[in-house]
Amino acid sequence: MIYVICTYLLVIGLAGLVAQFLLGAGHVGHTGSHGHAAGHAHDAHSAQAGHEAAHTGEHSAPTASSSRAAGAFSMLMTLLSPLMIFSVSLGAGAGGLLLKPLHLALAEVAAAAAFSGIGLYAIVVRPIWRLLFRFASEPSEGLEGTIGHDATVIHSFDSSGRGLVKLTIDGQIANNVLAFLDESDKDHAADIHPGDILTVTSVDTHNNTCRVARL
Repeated sequence: MIYVICTYLLVIGLAGLVAQFLLGAGHVGHTGSHGHAAGHAHDAHSAQAGHEAAHTGEHSAPTASSSRAAGAFSMLMTLLSPLMIFSVSLGAGAGGLLLKPLHLALAEVAAAAAFSGIGLYAIVVRPIWRLLFRFASEPSEGLEGTIGHDATVIHSFDSSGRGLVKLTIDGQIANNVLAFLDESDKDHAADIHPGDILTVTSVDTHNNTCRVARL
């Protein structure tokens, strides 16, 4: 029975990772073809985004205890991102099936499969994924060079998946950059809080905005 489960995990994980890759490649394809000077453009969008955020009104200043609880929950949700779920499924399925000839006990197979899944995500998939996004951009080309890099959440995302992030553009900090959550993370917008680290998956140089995801 355990090997049947491993087979399902292998298929689901592989299919999910392929879908994630195709979606990510699609977002990169929408990246703008020319760069802009980040300073004044981002200031303008900061003012616009700040004005829009002021109208949302649903974000209140959290208490220290609620901030800690929100941070812990947000970390949990980051660990449960689609990329990690599919990666762990693939690694667990593959690891379990590779152990089939050894005729190990159920508990041993399950433990080894779990270890294989987490290891595949942490050591192989996540670094490669981030590297792919970085190579998809042109370094030192303004906003385009941030693809694959970290984006620090400045203002919580609203229900439409829109929020403010901080980026490092050509070695300089750009605060309050308007960002949009990736489609796979929109349903979890309420679980992403200021201070969380996301990854830039694509940019719109015409509007000086970016798309971010939890990878």
